[in-house]
Amino acid sequence: MLDILEDKLTSIPFASFEMVEEANGEPIVIYEIFKLLNCMPKNRDDRFEYDTTLIIVLNNQLFIKHKRKKQVDVFFNHLFNHLTEEGHFLFFIETESSKERISLLKKKVEELLLFMDRKWIEIPDLEGPWSGMIVDRVIETDLGY
Repeated sequence: MLDILEDKLTSIPFASFEMVEEANGEPIVIYEIFKLLNCMPKNRDDRFEYDTTLIIVLNNQLFIKHKRKKQVDVFFNHLFNHLTEEGHFLFFIETESSKERISLLKKKVEELLLFMDRKWIEIPDLEGPWSGMIVDRVIETDLGY
């Protein structure tokens, strides 16, 4: 699905993404979630990478973080323009071989959101290997978790 993206706007070095996010007036939650894909192993037994691409839709742009890449690619949003809710849309690409790791990543994202006093809802019935959630921008919303 991601190979149909044509309108690449820019690539942002991952290290500077926090500053870009703050400049757009967005909370730091996106940067913290992106950091989960780059987490360093605490010991030698904990050496696996998430086999996933994390996509966040925000202000009609797609922010895409692939594993191992040191940048966030920014595209004009054609894929998910039917999503109009006020929130951050987080998508995880699932495959049969990485379902367990994706579940672990989602659990870590949920723990992070709880810590940051955020609310979210799962997006039901996505087609294909996608799973996702909507995260609120403001704490006072009707979203539940």
